[in-house]
Amino acid sequence: MRAFPSVARLGPVAEPYSILIADDNDHDVSFLLKGFADIQVPVRPAHVRDSDSALELLSSDRKFDLVLLDYHLPKDNGEEIIRILHSRGKLPLIVVLSSALSPGQHRRIRAAGAQEVLEKPCDLAGFAVLAARLASIVSSSAERASSAAAPDAHE
Repeated sequence: MRAFPSVARLGPVAEPYSILIADDNDHDVSFLLKGFADIQVPVRPAHVRDSDSALELLSSDRKFDLVLLDYHLPKDNGEEIIRILHSRGKLPLIVVLSSALSPGQHRRIRAAGAQEVLEKPCDLAGFAVLAARLASIVSSSAERASSAAAPDAHE
């Protein structure tokens, strides 16, 4: 029996995380969703396979807790998608995944507005670890947003 990373420190998730997954590799998407299930983090995924579909969905009124971009999408890469969203004034919480990026690409993607740039795993156990990392990123972002919105107790 394989042990998967614990996300107990995150506390219970009140509602499933709404996640847009932009990835043209259906196997990777399946492994990622299995990873979330294995660590018992509920998600409500939307999956698109190309940059045009990702940009269309991100231009809608639908809100996502996390946008997960494969760097190597058909047409526009992850960095280009982030720059387009930034130019529209709409930059959600974004994590970019790839199996091979240079340190310079990592820096450019982060500078463009990605929260994280993570390596895409190559096996199911790796996707469970990735799912735990992503859940932690979403949880931390939600905590920061909640703290920023809370009225100052000293007023």
